[in-house]
Amino acid sequence: MTQPDDAQRLHALSELQILDSGVEAAYQDLVVLACQLTRAPMAFITLADRHRLWFKACQGTSVTEVPVESSLCHLAIRTPCQPYVVEDLHSDPRVTHLKTAPGMERMRAYLGVPLLDPQGIALGTLCVLDEHPRRFEAGQIENMQRLARQITMLLRQRETLQQLEELNINFAAFMNNGPFVAYIKDNDWRYTYVNEPFLQQLGVTRDEVLGHDDFAVWAEPAPSFRESDQQVMSDLKPSRLIECMTARDGRQIFWQSYKFPLVTRHGLSLAGLSVDVTEHIEQQHLLEASQRQLLDLMQAAEQRSVTDALTGLYNRRAFDLQLAEHLQRAEENATALPLSLLLIDVDHFKAYNDAYGHQAGDAALQEISRLLLQSCRDGDASFRYGGEEFTILLPGADMAAAHRVAERCRLTVAQHPWSRRPITLSIGAATHQPGMTVFSLTEAADQALYAAKAAGRNRVMPKLALSMAPTGLD
Repeated sequence: MTQPDDAQRLHALSELQILDSGVEAAYQDLVVLACQLTRAPMAFITLADRHRLWFKACQGTSVTEVPVESSLCHLAIRTPCQPYVVEDLHSDPRVTHLKTAPGMERMRAYLGVPLLDPQGIALGTLCVLDEHPRRFEAGQIENMQRLARQITMLLRQRETLQQLEELNINFAAFMNNGPFVAYIKDNDWRYTYVNEPFLQQLGVTRDEVLGHDDFAVWAEPAPSFRESDQQVMSDLKPSRLIECMTARDGRQIFWQSYKFPLVTRHGLSLAGLSVDVTEHIEQQHLLEASQRQLLDLMQAAEQRSVTDALTGLYNRRAFDLQLAEHLQRAEENATALPLSLLLIDVDHFKAYNDAYGHQAGDAALQEISRLLLQSCRDGDASFRYGGEEFTILLPGADMAAAHRVAERCRLTVAQHPWSRRPITLSIGAATHQPGMTVFSLTEAADQALYAAKAAGRNRVMPKLALSMAPTGLD
């Protein structure tokens, strides 16, 4: 295969480390769904290597790869901006030169949708094949495009997980090669994690510590350790203190310790970092300042990971995390815990940027963010969804309450004394219904937003009442 972005595609696939990877249910589910939505007997997800098309998932065939010269998908990849449709493989002159791949001799019709990375490079396709010549319906093509976007999201999540794995490796190297001992205890005060310096400096093995509490490991200092641990967990506040113990080799050790509550996937735990200050206890204040700086940096890094740098609102990552959490609660008790979602778009914002420049556009986004926060209820969460799009999660709000909040946001922005020209918002509102997923709830809000734009913008459109008269300004 030769195309201008070939090297970029190969590099992107290499970074993903996905070629020849194992079966994953998420991808397999999507090809099964592709067959169901298009009523086709065969579907697969392909990724384009240098000389082959490799199948990440397939339905209706056991083929795992085909040479490029036998592949319809490389033709689809060459036209990444649109689906590639062949109604009859035996008569379409675009494909009659291709060799038939083993196991696909009976196939007569093809629909392939390119899988694009964030740079627009086609990595492969989602495609279906049918045994009979056919014309694919517009709705079927649109559904395939939606599934392709989901696959692209899975690929991006894979990249994110690899980055997290690299961070975990770096974190482990940092924890195991630093000058401090570190540990985590569960709510029964048993050790669930210790780093290598902990074992080395205290002369214990991992088996002697993990799963045991202080009284089982070192009885003498255990009462004072337990007292300070309980105080931290009772107050749910960090604590800095000097601790003293006698090691198994008879050495008396003074520790500058920092203990703090830590939320893990198993619940609330206690974590601690301790530095041996036996020979340098006189430098106590300097060490405390260094630890405070380290903690502040860690907290700032965590805050940055869920905060949009321009507006100060939560970012898309925070939205994904919070929506999943609220949706689970709503699914568990939809009557007592309704959930609504607003998807907001700044009307004609590109024209605003073009007219006044990006600095003015950034300032406008910052002011819009402030106005949205001002218009929300206590407990609502505002996010910058991307570009000029915002979203607001409204836990406990049914459609009527969501509509009121949306109207308040719209009017606050529309009536604000903008210095350059008026700015308005189009808002789509959707309310959780039993069985909805993160995708379907977001898609419902997106459809409502689309309807608001189509109806003339500067208005709120609820998903469950698209036939209502528009409530915005004409």
